Parts: sequence; C-alpha cells; structure tokens
Amino acid sequence: MTGMTRYLSKLYALALMLVIGVAAAMAQNPKRPTTNQPTQKKDTIQKQDQDRDRDFDRDKDMDRDRDKDRDQDRDRLNRPMTAQEREVMENKILQSRDHFLAAGYRQNMLNFALNLRLRLEQGESIDRNLARGAVKEIKRNFQEMEKRHKNQKKEMGYQMRERMSYMIQETEERQERMRNTIRTLENDAAASSPNSKQMLMHVLELEEQIRAMEESRQRKNVGGSVSMTAGTTYLDLAIF
Repeated sequence: MTGMTRYLSKLYALALMLVIGVAAAMAQNPKRPTTNQPTQKKDTIQKQDQDRDRDFDRDKDMDRDRDKDRDQDRDRLNRPMTAQEREVMENKILQSRDHFLAAGYRQNMLNFALNLRLRLEQGESIDRNLARGAVKEIKRNFQEMEKRHKNQKKEMGYQMRERMSYMIQETEERQERMRNTIRTLENDAAASSPNSKQMLMHVLELEEQIRAMEESRQRKNVGGSVSMTAGTTYLDLAIF
C-alpha cells in the first residue's frame, strides 16, 4: 500500500502541475471573445465604404476644378488680344537674345546668297568647291536661325503658343520651303560641274524667300514695334 500511495501522489502532483501550466498559458494569451467578431467586421466594412465615398467626392471636386480652369483658359485663348497684351508680348519677343541672333543668321544667309548669285551671273560654270562652300554656309546659318526659332517658341509658354498657333504654322511652312530650296542647291553644288544657270535660278528663289521675311517685318514695323495685323507671321515677330 505504501508504494501505491507514493505512486498516486506523484501522479497527482504531475496532473496538478499540468493544470497550473495550462492556466498560466491561458492567462498570458486570453482568447478573444467570439461574440464581438461580427461587429468588428461590420465596422471595418463601414469605414472602408466611408473612405471610398470621401475619395470619390474629392476626385469629383478636382475634376470640376480642372474643367473650370480649362474653360477659363479656352476663353482667354479665344478672345482677341488687347492692345496692352499685344505690346507686352511684342516687346518681350523683340528684346530676346534669340531674336537678336536669328536676325544675324538671316542676314548671313542673304549675304552668301547675294555673293553666290554675283559669281553665278559671270559665266556658264562655277568652281565646284566655291559653290559647295557657299551653300554649306547658307545651310549652317539657316539651321542656326531655325534653332533660335525653336528656342523662342519654347520660351513663349503654352497660352501664348496657342494664341499664335496659326502664325507659328505659317512660319514653319515658310521655313520648310526655304529648307527645300537649300536642299536643291546642295544637289546642284554636288555635281562634278555645277550648272550655273540652274543653280542661279535656285539662288534667286532663296534670295526672294529671305527678302520676303525682311519686307514683311518692315511693313509691320510701326513706331519701333511690330503691329500684329493680318499677314504677320510668328517669324516676323520672334526672329526678324
């Protein structure tokens, strides 16, 4: 009996220690009541719906503000320019560094075209290297002039470009015609024996295109500033 009693005592002690251990573990990590889980899930869903509604209202307000700003910009672009706005724009363009440099490149083009024309008028043939050198300088100055034109257009800003879009388009078409004439002159000069008469015809065409720019600027220049009347192009203002 004594041995059995000792065995049962040890077994009871072990069972008691196990119960105490389980109770301690449960005390450290209490199980959350299951009765609140549906309520918490409902609150989470409701909060998510409120956040979505708030984001939707905010996006709708932003879209409305953008539409309003776009309408105001369209109204400003479509209305005629006042005399004061035109004067401010013209002064800004005419006093720019790009305007000054582009005018110089245009004059260089005209000088080379005139000198080449005088040489072509002297005879049936012309030295190939001389012709190629002259055309090369004409092309180089045209490219520099065109570069200044692009810089000027970038600095104008979106609204000014929109208000002058038809003039910009006319200017770019005029430059495209000049580019084609210069390309034709390059082909003329590339021949082993350039044809003076044919080349002279193309030089006169280019000279006329360059002079047309200068004459247009002079016609519109009134009292030291350019008057933006019908026929005035962006090039008349921004470059020459």
